[in-house]
Amino acid sequence: MTDIKTALITGASRGIGNAIARELKDNGYEVLGTATSDSGVKLIQDQGIGGYVLDLNSSDSLVNFWDQIEAENKNIAVLINNAGITRDNIVLRMSDDEWSDIMNVHLNGTFQLCKRALKMMLKSKWGRVINISSASASIGNRGQSNYAAAKAGVEAFTKSLAKEVGKRDITINAVAPGFITTDMTEQNKGVNAEYLMKEIPLGRFGEAEEVANLVEGVTKISALEDKASSDSKAENFRKLILATSKDIRVLLVKLADRLHNMRTIQFMKDKDKIIRKAKETMEIYAPLA
Repeated sequence: MTDIKTALITGASRGIGNAIARELKDNGYEVLGTATSDSGVKLIQDQGIGGYVLDLNSSDSLVNFWDQIEAENKNIAVLINNAGITRDNIVLRMSDDEWSDIMNVHLNGTFQLCKRALKMMLKSKWGRVINISSASASIGNRGQSNYAAAKAGVEAFTKSLAKEVGKRDITINAVAPGFITTDMTEQNKGVNAEYLMKEIPLGRFGEAEEVANLVEGVTKISALEDKASSDSKAENFRKLILATSKDIRVLLVKLADRLHNMRTIQFMKDKDKIIRKAKETMEIYAPLA
């Protein structure tokens, strides 16, 4: 990269988030990572990554986090919304807190972080947002109606936000991994492991590093063509239009000659119209010559 960009990854102390943080650091980014505890922050910092405490289930924590980021004059160019939790239960037994905790962390947290980071990206006229979703968003999962609903919301939010800021060279994408081997999924895999394995064509669970490699690649996707490419295409288009206009004029002249040679009565009626159209065509395209 020609200049060092700052990337923020939430939930960076372990699993997919930590793998993404390390991947981006290895590719030249200044990386900032968050964790919900001081011990998690230390794990991040021990890897040479900036560590911050952030609990997306707490509005006070969000305020304190952004105050710290602004105090340090950090300019977020890449945002990876990865932080996640699970509160599994069937709907009939699910408490209000089990529902709202998931919504706050996954959906509301994504909204809050995007809203603040986008202000920096708009000012810089460049930005990349990648929201980590889940295959559960599209296929559902027994006992995870809250998690699946939140991730489906994240994907809908991603699509809508992309339409709002795409023209500003800011891309908004979502990555939806299947079952990835992490500390969190190991705790929830249990008796479903055999069933899950049968559903995976490769016959194995994914690795966090594989997701990280994909995410790093998505940060390189350009929202807009570079100016040289754009100018080149515009020039080719002008040449095409000019060539087409010449063909039109040639056809009009040939048509006029043919009608004149035939000395048809219709030519006398259409003569002025043909000449006028020819002149209009020449006037329109003359500046392109």
